Amino acid sequence: MRTYSTPKMGLMQESFSNRSQIEITSSGIVNWHDGKQSRNIGWIIGTTFHCERLPTKHLHRKSNAYGFNYELLKGSSFTTIIIHLPFGKFLQTSRETVLRKGFFMQFSGFEKQIFLKVNDFGIDKEVPSEIVMSSQLEIF
Repeated sequence: MRTYSTPKMGLMQESFSNRSQIEITSSGIVNWHDGKQSRNIGWIIGTTFHCERLPTKHLHRKSNAYGFNYELLKGSSFTTIIIHLPFGKFLQTSRETVLRKGFFMQFSGFEKQIFLKVNDFGIDKEVPSEIVMSSQLEIF
């Protein structure tokens, strides 16, 4: 893990490769840069990565899956991912589930992405080690 600060980013404490084009601001905003343009890809609150997706624009129809920046998922410490969809709907999964069940695709002009099928979202589909039962918490 490396910690460093720049005037643009504030304090960043994640472990990205040296060729990373990701920045996380002190307020949790996650941006991706390719040298020509900058794109906001989401925000982090606590241990949760949030992003907004429009199914008509972001859903890969052939595989029925949503993509995530692989470098971000591989190098970050957040545990939960929430995709905010139109009309107050959302999809939730864990970072671990995406890394274990996801598949890779890369499109021209975009970073390396890992995709998770819509059917694999949901607390009941998460990797068993990631699930915390509420009844277990009541014991303590």
